[in-house]
Amino acid sequence: VRRGESWYLSAAAPEDKDLLCQEVTLLAGKPVEEVIEAYGTLFASDNPVHLRRSFRQACNVADIYEYLGLVEAGKPLTVTLKGGKALSLAPVGMEEMNKLEIVRISDKIKGQPETAAADAYYFAKPLTEDAYYIQYNTCREAEDLPMEDFAALVAKDLKAGDYSRVLLDLRNNGGGSDGVIWPLFEVLRESMDGGAKLVGLIGEATFSSALINAVEIQEMGGVLAGEPAGGSVCHFGAVQTFSLPNSKVRGQLSSKYLDLNTLLDAAAGRGVVALEPDVLVYQTLEDTLKGKDTLADWCLAAPDQKLVPAVHDNAPLTRGRFIGQLYEAAGSPDVEIGEELPFKDSFGIEWYLPAMAWAKEQGIAKGGAEGTFSASRPLTWKEAAVFLGRTAEALDLKPDPAAKRMGPVPAALGGSQDAVTRAWDLGLLPADADFTRGLTRSQGENLAEALKALTA
Repeated sequence: VRRGESWYLSAAAPEDKDLLCQEVTLLAGKPVEEVIEAYGTLFASDNPVHLRRSFRQACNVADIYEYLGLVEAGKPLTVTLKGGKALSLAPVGMEEMNKLEIVRISDKIKGQPETAAADAYYFAKPLTEDAYYIQYNTCREAEDLPMEDFAALVAKDLKAGDYSRVLLDLRNNGGGSDGVIWPLFEVLRESMDGGAKLVGLIGEATFSSALINAVEIQEMGGVLAGEPAGGSVCHFGAVQTFSLPNSKVRGQLSSKYLDLNTLLDAAAGRGVVALEPDVLVYQTLEDTLKGKDTLADWCLAAPDQKLVPAVHDNAPLTRGRFIGQLYEAAGSPDVEIGEELPFKDSFGIEWYLPAMAWAKEQGIAKGGAEGTFSASRPLTWKEAAVFLGRTAEALDLKPDPAAKRMGPVPAALGGSQDAVTRAWDLGLLPADADFTRGLTRSQGENLAEALKALTA
């Protein structure tokens, strides 16, 4: 069993019960991570977390060690514990193994936490007066409780209480259909707009559609806490089943590549890599034995300044994020978001949704001919200049004649458009930038800060 960055002995013969929970350092004389890497020649995985999970599920199969050349056929596997003690485990058949008397870590666990995995698609309950908990275990709709009805129950609870935090637990969710959760997201968006902080809990088993939902939590402005997910940010999905015509062997096929990098601002710049939480919190072995949930307890106790999104300064700057940065620089003025979303391709849950509504209202972001905005698309310097110039006009900012920038607008910024010229004359654009490249999030912050300085 793995806890944190270490592996521990999870089963033993009764006479060796005192060895349970001791750290394993070597398998067949090699570091555990090196053995896991060898497993990668047999187990398909697109990130190290997924491979690690596959190893854990098959680490007791003697044939694999023999096939990989880690152990000679029929010879025992040496398991070395921290401190140097070595165990010699002889291979046995399945029938014989089922007859063995074994003691396990699970025998030492005292009770279960309130947040233990339930035999339900989803459920919700208050954990404290301040924290409300939702467990979402599969991206499917329960026959006896449709998601619309479940979301309505959650909305009723949230309105009746005064919760400052909502924990949405995806740690046991291996996927299904990512759209099932949307009625709940709409309820949570309303709760966030009322001041509640949304924290998504993820772990090694968070996969496929559940992983998409986790990134959508970040798109909402929520925070992900827990351990790296077994699924990758960009991944293959839409699994279909098939049967070979002659052997009738059944298999599965991923029929679609889901490039979240191009679909969500929160995923910009990420690829086929494990989804990392904003706040890393490992389940500890000590808490496991006490029947405690390390992550849930941490989320309940952590101050607000600990529950913040991770900073990815070098990630590509998207159009939607830059509008959000400009909105904050302008003082986050009040804006009404009606029943109709600002643009046809708005999701309705984005953290920068008020910013887009404000930008459209002020003529800063006009969108395309079909009423779309492409918020997740990387921003160009020309677009940044246009948005800056239009924002300056909306805020009635005028250049100081004594401080007006001399020289023509660089050709890479698109020539003499009024908005671009205004941004250039106001000194909102750096003179030494490479305007042929894309922008990073930190560059967007710098541009927004320059605008904010002029409004002071």
